[in-house]
Amino acid sequence: MSKNGKKFFVTVVFVCIFVVGTMLYHNVNSSRAENTQAFKLNFGFEPKGTRLELEIPGNFIYHFSAPNENVLVYKINDMFVVGTDDGNVYGNLISTNAQFLGISPEYLLLLTEDGVIAFNFPFEKGHDEVHAFEALSDQEQEQFIFPCSYEIEE
Repeated sequence: MSKNGKKFFVTVVFVCIFVVGTMLYHNVNSSRAENTQAFKLNFGFEPKGTRLELEIPGNFIYHFSAPNENVLVYKINDMFVVGTDDGNVYGNLISTNAQFLGISPEYLLLLTEDGVIAFNFPFEKGHDEVHAFEALSDQEQEQFIFPCSYEIEE
């Protein structure tokens, strides 16, 4: 085999390994994402209010897959509000320069300047701890659901 033929063969082998590895990685991650969406969130506490009008232009509304399709997370400037599509509001959290990642019955997961942080939910005096996501137990990490879509109110 010529020198160019060997280079071509080695390149093809590396590309095949890369493609197969990528496919396996995505299958594992997508199955974990599907598993985390398989349970219904139960916050275990009563809503804090009802009928809060949050559809303000320039803000985000995050949606989730079944069986949590009625859960909504609104991002209004630096405030994150958790509610349901029937108007119940479970609580809010203010965090500057943060991006919403996910929610569990106990935590709101945000990407901040300090990394991926889990804020106790509901976030109120006496219940206002924050944790690095990696510091949570495997069971706590598996309880997060992640948005399937979002919209921007304009």
